[in-house]
Amino acid sequence: MFKESGAFHGEKEQSASLSIPVEIAEHFVQGTLLDDARIVYEGDKSVIYRCFERDEDLPGFQNTKLRIDFKKYDNSPSERLDRVCFEYVEGDDEQRMPFAEMHLAIQDPQTFVLEHRYVAPELRTRSGLGTRLLETAEGWVQQVAQASGHPVSVILKTGQESVIRWAEKMGYEVAEEQRELLRELETHPESFEQDQVILSERSQARGVVKDLYTFRKGTEGRYMEDAVRLTFTKNISNE
Repeated sequence: MFKESGAFHGEKEQSASLSIPVEIAEHFVQGTLLDDARIVYEGDKSVIYRCFERDEDLPGFQNTKLRIDFKKYDNSPSERLDRVCFEYVEGDDEQRMPFAEMHLAIQDPQTFVLEHRYVAPELRTRSGLGTRLLETAEGWVQQVAQASGHPVSVILKTGQESVIRWAEKMGYEVAEEQRELLRELETHPESFEQDQVILSERSQARGVVKDLYTFRKGTEGRYMEDAVRLTFTKNISNE
């Protein structure tokens, strides 16, 4: 496992800009990232490897770490994509749940999907943690692009207005065929409504809280699949 020890000090902007050691991206491109990684979880359908860890100076938090895990799925019919997980965790307990997560599923060597994003509900409106962690993940993706010599795309799919606004702020562009739908959302909000989605029992047990999803008025279902879904993409250069 790659590891950096010691606290990082300075302003928030300086700390957020600290890059991941380039060797991690190089090993990812070469297919050797897991060679020396430690297994931190082994289940029936997936194994999680700890690839990197460092102390992270986050205002208002004590003993915080940035961790990069690789979640590798088995070859079951579920066809789940392996993912690289960027996480903020407070304390040294490896079983403690992260308070912020960004998971990049590996669709192919030049495409990642922001499959999972999470910030603890009490931290969402004031901390900027999601933005900071996404910028860290995107910085690593750029290192992957540079190491491979090819540009890499990050795809983000969402049915939440708050995430739509955040994606646009972060430089993501909606798919061309959905531009009219996005324009309708912005200019005719009366045609849509916000509502809770139905969560799985597992998510409920974990205490997962979702922002309100956007549904076209008249839609009966309240699963995520029933919500208005937009696909955004950010292309990251290899230069």
